[in-house]
Amino acid sequence: MSAPNTAPAEPGRPDQPGPARHRPDQHRPARSRPPAAKPWRVRVQITLRSLHIYSSMATLLLILFFSGSGVLLNHPDWSGSLETIREARGTLPAPALAALNATPPDWLGTVETLRAAHDLRGRAGNLSADPQEASLTFRAPGRETDVLIDTRTGQYELTTTSAGLNAVIGDLHRGHNTGPGWNWVIDLTALFLTVISASGFGILLFLKKHRPRALLTLGAGTLLLGVGIATLAM
Repeated sequence: MSAPNTAPAEPGRPDQPGPARHRPDQHRPARSRPPAAKPWRVRVQITLRSLHIYSSMATLLLILFFSGSGVLLNHPDWSGSLETIREARGTLPAPALAALNATPPDWLGTVETLRAAHDLRGRAGNLSADPQEASLTFRAPGRETDVLIDTRTGQYELTTTSAGLNAVIGDLHRGHNTGPGWNWVIDLTALFLTVISASGFGILLFLKKHRPRALLTLGAGTLLLGVGIATLAM
């Protein structure tokens, strides 16, 4: 029976595999590449979509208001006549009457006295005064108040005409008897509508599948508008 081979292993040739050697770059994270720049067509399309979406959302209620009020203006018979007339009388206090009889008349005291006494709204206009009488008008959306004052005694008569909710909506739609703040609202709404329309048209130019039919529809609509304007102008 032969003895087992107990000779030592030759250097550099191990009989059993040893532990795996550690490489310095084995656990290094992979280097991230910088994202590639998007083509200009993609960037333009994204910008147009953002403009279209957010400008639509910012003015959604205003656009719905002006659309609905435009329909009401086109059909005033839908609501019928809701006009009401209210009359009142009173006497101006002595300081306001003295200011009104000054040269030139100081209307501030008279206007503020009438506002406080009768809850008048809107701007005062059509100011007129002479040695016997004075007159002015308060105008607000859907409402007008005419005031006639006896400059000798301070007694006055006022007549308020209210035309109802539809008249208020119609005046707001047209910017009639409104202040400068509401006029800015109308201008901004028109500006946003322009942005919405232009951005929507720009998005359409990138949609190759729908572009031909959409352009044909645009041309047909433009033709119908031109025919309508020409018919009304004749």
